[in-house]
Amino acid sequence: LHHFVGCDFRYVYGELEKRFPDITFLRGWMDPIMQKTGPTPDQKLRKAMMDILERPSVKTGGTALLGDIYPLDPESELMKLIKASDRKKGTASLPLQIQDCLTLSDYGSLASRDILITRSYLASGSVRQTARRLGAEALYLPAAMGYEEIGGLIRKAAKALDVTCEEAGIDPDAEEARCDRAFAELLSLVGDTPIAIDAVSVQRPLGLARYLTERGFSVKEIYLDAVSAEEEPDFKWLRDYAPQVLLCSTIHTNGRLLHAKRLGSDHQSFLAIGPKAAWFCGTGHFVNIIDNAGMWGYDGIRKLAALMEDAYRKEKDTRDLVPRKGLGCGSFLF
Repeated sequence: LHHFVGCDFRYVYGELEKRFPDITFLRGWMDPIMQKTGPTPDQKLRKAMMDILERPSVKTGGTALLGDIYPLDPESELMKLIKASDRKKGTASLPLQIQDCLTLSDYGSLASRDILITRSYLASGSVRQTARRLGAEALYLPAAMGYEEIGGLIRKAAKALDVTCEEAGIDPDAEEARCDRAFAELLSLVGDTPIAIDAVSVQRPLGLARYLTERGFSVKEIYLDAVSAEEEPDFKWLRDYAPQVLLCSTIHTNGRLLHAKRLGSDHQSFLAIGPKAAWFCGTGHFVNIIDNAGMWGYDGIRKLAALMEDAYRKEKDTRDLVPRKGLGCGSFLF
């Protein structure tokens, strides 16, 4: 449903529920003509998906992931902690997330968990509200880029899940060393290739820009329209130590002409992280992901390095991939 002028959404949903009482209708829609103030349609949709979860009569224990576009990478440190906690407590966090659910009943079973986790800032407020309503604990564990923050998030998750890093098979020092080796090898390959990052590809675009810049990569442009409070320290670091990095708007009207202007220019040599950066640069060398693609923690950083290497070596058809929406693309929120 799109909320255009003259659309009485209360009547629409009321009539649908009256005609089809066996179907659950979520209050979620786009606002293509509305001013961008207050909660975004994306935030409202994630909240609507949690509003249908009902408080259970019996708690099963375990963990559930809510509000994330992609399923959590099974090799991530967070998944290791969840599995270690289940083994220790004798619980079974299955299904773990909406992507594991085959029916509405499966999805409803997530309400019986003791811990509700989201990796998305857009869902963090709704998860806190839902946890209070369901009598659960809420955790917000974003896909951070800096080692210090990743370590803190792992400790936070381990404490809530009542498990240790040792029990989960996680050695933070060893993981950091593996990440450093992965990006040192990547740097030896790409050298001073200019890099562009967009805010739909990763949850922390400024954090990623800082991480890469600190390791000698040539980050030139970041495509985003606002700096979140979470990224304020990284913004200030880039301002002070990498002032050459440009912050570029994606919603400015001139952006619609940028792709054509960049064709045949030096921007086509850019290595882009994210589809918007690829489109605005006119490059075919790009990492085609959004919202971290389920990657998290140290493991996620290493996998991003591998994706960057693949993008550097293999050119993609940008005009074919980026405009896709709906069936045929990797995510419906592309």
